[in-house]
Amino acid sequence: MVKKITYFLFFVVTFAFGQEPDYVAPYAHFITPEFLIGNPIAPTEYFPEADLGKAYFINIGRFYDKNDPEWAYRTGYARTGVSLGVTNYGNMEDLGRSYTIMPFTEFNLLGSKRLKVYAGMGTSRFTEKYQKRLNPFNDAITTDFVWSFKLFVHFSIVKSDSFAWNLGAGYFHHSNGHVKLPNLGLNSLLASTSFEFNYGESKRTIPEDYVPKKYKRTVQNYFQLRRGFGVNSLSEDFNQKKLVSTTHITFGKIYNRTFKFGVGFYYRHYAHYYDYIVNNEDLIDELYPYFLDDPKAYAKNYGFSFDTEILMNHIGLECNIGFNIYKPFYKVDRMVSGSYTYIVQTGNGPVAIFEYGKLDGEYEIKRSISTRLGLKYYLLPTKEAPQHNIFFGATINSNAGQADFSEFSLGYVYRYNFKERGKKGDDLEPYTD
Repeated sequence: MVKKITYFLFFVVTFAFGQEPDYVAPYAHFITPEFLIGNPIAPTEYFPEADLGKAYFINIGRFYDKNDPEWAYRTGYARTGVSLGVTNYGNMEDLGRSYTIMPFTEFNLLGSKRLKVYAGMGTSRFTEKYQKRLNPFNDAITTDFVWSFKLFVHFSIVKSDSFAWNLGAGYFHHSNGHVKLPNLGLNSLLASTSFEFNYGESKRTIPEDYVPKKYKRTVQNYFQLRRGFGVNSLSEDFNQKKLVSTTHITFGKIYNRTFKFGVGFYYRHYAHYYDYIVNNEDLIDELYPYFLDDPKAYAKNYGFSFDTEILMNHIGLECNIGFNIYKPFYKVDRMVSGSYTYIVQTGNGPVAIFEYGKLDGEYEIKRSISTRLGLKYYLLPTKEAPQHNIFFGATINSNAGQADFSEFSLGYVYRYNFKERGKKGDDLEPYTD
């Protein structure tokens, strides 16, 4: 699944660079070599020790200026692009290196042109991973391909129209999305320095018959239906990839053809939950025999969500939070996936003690809250507010931040009741010379 999502992300990157603005200035493109240093945060006390990690990235992207498209104006002329990088984690034998491809967006922070927030989501391939016998302590990375998420703040020490020298600091996260365990994830805190070179012909020349575009404030209702097909594993003892099928219905509003807000209802069915019940595994037999009365029902999960998305023509950046109304099997999930064994010394020698995971306060939070983060590709450009549209999506789903399953989805959006807001004098003429 993660490998398939990698191909999807490459597809998204390709089309993202095809979104040409009408007028960009003074430069159309930029390329930024970046050097980063920092150490991964050990998820356990037994995690392999590492020297100072180093990473090398090339960020390639484009500028958007004050005329087209509208989403650029609404987001303060955010820049978009793709990052390509290689990371050495300071321990080649156990942690190896990773190769990353990552679409990103960069926004001005607090209205400053020197201070920017960089957010990227993509995929990485690792050269070393967890192996029970050969690499047992690297329980952060278990698959060749993983999700990658990067959040940084960059500050321009030196800045001109054609060049900038930036310093930065931020967070780099890797996870396989719970498709194979263990999956503690690899998290790094990094500092960076980068040199931005801007290039491309200026397109500020305006034709004599050019009429500046006017962006009126608008609002439009929408209905969305999404079908998702995900995979996950239950625990290290039940470590096969199995299907998580989802259906999600959302109603909401789209403001200024850019910002999408909705309230939805989701339904999910976990194959791992169903199989654990029908096979009458240990915890069913011992504690929850009534699950056998209706395995399909107890393998279900449903709840409601608050959905947000930034529409960038063909690309959508999605971040949702959900609240589970019904997820009865998660108590078993928590106990099985959180189980562990420890050694106790007795008069008869060492004895192995097995414990299930605890149903504590953290369990209550993760049982209740569901989050989604991902990318979409729309067949029709959203800047034209089409009444009907189809999208493909790739997302990572989590229980209050802990990976639950990775998902590929297909969806349909119906937009209706388009309205202009405000008075006639609210028209915007974003182009200025």
